[in-house]
Amino acid sequence: MKKGETYEGKICYVNFPNKAIIEHEDGKVTVKNALPGQTVKYRVTKKRKGKAEGNVLEVLEKAPDEIPSQCPHFQECGG
Repeated sequence: MKKGETYEGKICYVNFPNKAIIEHEDGKVTVKNALPGQTVKYRVTKKRKGKAEGNVLEVLEKAPDEIPSQCPHFQECGG
């Protein structure tokens, strides 16, 4: 895993408040604003011993229990 590269992974669990964990073969990756069960494309922004941080670029597959938002403006303002 290298800084600046793009990877795909499945969110295993979320720590409070919104830090989602992806278990990669090189260690754990923390990304924000994702749900358990989602498969995402992410870019690594920081890399340290056995762990990394990244940003979600795209949700490739929704979580099985994910429901759509009732508000059409949710993505823009958060609801």
